[in-house]
Amino acid sequence: DSNFITRQEYNQYCNWVIAQLSSLHFHHQVKNIQYNNELACYEIYLFDSKEKSEKLVHAKRLVIGVGTTPVLPEFAHKLKGKHVFHSSEYLFHKEELFNNHNISIIGSGQSAAEIYYDLLQHVDHWPGGLQWFTRSERFFPMEYSKLSLEMTSPDYIDYFFNLPVHKKEEVLSRQKMLYKGINFELIGAIYDCMYQKTIDNPTLNVGLYTNCELRDINTNNDGSFLLTFYHKEQQQYFRHNSGAVILATSYQPQPPAFIQPIAARIRWNAKGQYNVEKNYAIDTTGKEIFVQNAEMHTHGFNAPDLGMGAYRNSIILNEIMGYEYYKPEKKIAFQTFGIPQQESRPVAPPDYIRNNFPAAEPTLLSDV
Repeated sequence: DSNFITRQEYNQYCNWVIAQLSSLHFHHQVKNIQYNNELACYEIYLFDSKEKSEKLVHAKRLVIGVGTTPVLPEFAHKLKGKHVFHSSEYLFHKEELFNNHNISIIGSGQSAAEIYYDLLQHVDHWPGGLQWFTRSERFFPMEYSKLSLEMTSPDYIDYFFNLPVHKKEEVLSRQKMLYKGINFELIGAIYDCMYQKTIDNPTLNVGLYTNCELRDINTNNDGSFLLTFYHKEQQQYFRHNSGAVILATSYQPQPPAFIQPIAARIRWNAKGQYNVEKNYAIDTTGKEIFVQNAEMHTHGFNAPDLGMGAYRNSIILNEIMGYEYYKPEKKIAFQTFGIPQQESRPVAPPDYIRNNFPAAEPTLLSDV
């Protein structure tokens, strides 16, 4: 049985919450943010798209939770439209897909899998079939065993935050299965659906292709698209024709344009990313501007996790109020992610390690 609610149920929950909060304002676009030195506050210039009017709001604190931005390969931008689009636009273009000869999906995550499964219900409609390509070596499942789920906790965020910057990048590169895979139930549903359909139609035109990295897209004379792939293990190029291309090619945090006037009040790292403090603050004072879902590089893979939203909110709200109104949970994991703290006295590494691994890290160990 699945332990996860559906997207529809989550949407219903969000609407239930929204209906009880008069402080939420929709149809408002932030156009610009300035800092007023005389009033010692931020001036937020808004455009109300419903009333077609401009508004000005003052605030002592800001929380930027604009989410991430869909990412398309550079070569796909020139063809972006109703037949080549990011997976985030799927529902807007779904009806148009039925006018095509065949469909290609690019990507290996949950969004690609959900779209593939949805289209699989109608696969007989496309003479050229339904193809799913990924540059990953397999369609891997999300890893959510109980001990792995303990990493989605304040304990692990504390541990990850205190790692050296270079080590954070290395650790994140190994953790994709914790947040980028496909849930087990959906993988099973896809397999079972294909199996059932092939019983009645042994020549069912569906395809799942791994190790296939999309390198280019061009337009054919008939309006269809020519996709150029590189097979990463066989080290060969090949081409594929498709009537439509759905690019489930991830999302990335992108600092919004409206913060440019206050950029000097924000702390940045060498890569142009927010330099996020433990309390999710990014401003030079460490207590005025906070971010949500823009701190994976500092706080770890939990940054976009909805289940950790309440924890992040409590940290930020406590900081804004100046005292601990909300009491975040601590020490909820059975496992310890760092060195056991029975003995904090630093000791030199044993002679064998010092003599045979002179460049080994760390140079100091703790007694346990």
